[in-house]
Amino acid sequence: MRRGVCVKCQGTELYQLPVKAAGAYQDLWLGGQGIFAERSSYFIVCGSCGFSERYATPDAMRKLAKYGRRLQSR
Repeated sequence: MRRGVCVKCQGTELYQLPVKAAGAYQDLWLGGQGIFAERSSYFIVCGSCGFSERYATPDAMRKLAKYGRRLQSR
């Protein structure tokens, strides 16, 4: 979903969906608590093909370096 274009179908009809609203989209709900709980993330959904990605809010990203563990590249 880079620069307003869907990575799957190249569509430009994108919507931001709060995780709290994902009750209607149970397949999108990943659950969990902590820094990536409801208020800490949101989905971007393509209106053309339905492809979705979950993103963290800026507040959660600030906490990432403190609580997260960086993965090693192969």
